[in-house]
Amino acid sequence: MANTINGTPGNDLIEGTPCDDQINGNGGNDTLLGGAGNDQINGGSDTDTILGEDGDDQLNGNGGDDTLLGGAGNNQINGGSGNEVLAVTAESLGNNQLNGNGGNDIINGGNGDDQLNGGSQADRIDGNDGDDQLNGNGGNDTLASLGGNDTLTGSSDGEIFNAGDGDDIIFANGGDDIVFSGEGNDQVFLGTGAAKVLLSTGEGFDTIFNFDLSQAKFGLGSGLDFQDLDFSDTSQGTEIVSDGDLLAVVVGVQASQIDNPDLFINPDLFF
Repeated sequence: MANTINGTPGNDLIEGTPCDDQINGNGGNDTLLGGAGNDQINGGSDTDTILGEDGDDQLNGNGGDDTLLGGAGNNQINGGSGNEVLAVTAESLGNNQLNGNGGNDIINGGNGDDQLNGGSQADRIDGNDGDDQLNGNGGNDTLASLGGNDTLTGSSDGEIFNAGDGDDIIFANGGDDIVFSGEGNDQVFLGTGAAKVLLSTGEGFDTIFNFDLSQAKFGLGSGLDFQDLDFSDTSQGTEIVSDGDLLAVVVGVQASQIDNPDLFINPDLFF
């Protein structure tokens, strides 16, 4: 049976036991430490610091500008209405779920296969190693992955996508999005809006869907110049090649439509 530990209306420091605990901070700016065991730790309406530590923990911010940090184990971390920091330790190999809910949150995953969910405001969501799912869920978010084969999903608002190593999938879903696909052979699904996609050499190629010729642009990375690009129609789409290096396959458009310097801009103009 779990131990129940209740705080006061004031500012508390509560440390859990080696067993499974339920810790309720109640009011005040509390520091709540789970310790070992599979704990449920509930903050209150003020600004709390919640550390799950070992075990498979559930951390609930419930309000205020909280900091919630999971440790080893498979954790569920739920923010509230404030501007919060939700994270697991970088070396964590657990498969965690972090839910920002409201506020402008910072959400950081670990080295396991994590699900990282923002809310309706402008969130910063960073994956780590592992095959992660990053979901913006509204607001002008920044979604960044590191290693692994990740899925990054935006909303109809304008997001920044920064995919790292691995073969990633990006669902931009509309808005004036900016896409840095990183290394690996990635799939990029754009939506309506003035999206901008960076092309780089030596990082694998991207397969790009729903490129809107009337609004979207390509940016050329270091060492690339429009005059050095070759365009060809294939059964998969239009290939963009530089000096034998396949940069992208653009589905649904013809080479003659993409071979247009007006579609290519300096990445410095992305912002």
